[in-house]
Amino acid sequence: GGGTEAKPVGLVFIAVQRRGGEAVVERHVFPGDRRQVRQAAAARALALLLERVGVES
Repeated sequence: GGGTEAKPVGLVFIAVQRRGGEAVVERHVFPGDRRQVRQAAAARALALLLERVGVES
């Protein structure tokens, strides 16, 4: 289906929280088809996780 202004195609929220810490939530609108959006979202989620645990990518 198509997106709307409030929920465009490619909209992804990514969140990470360390135990006892504050949650970090990011909103992204990734371009491309479903496969490309999933790939971009997974890459950003992993990068965010590595950032939060202190690993340089």
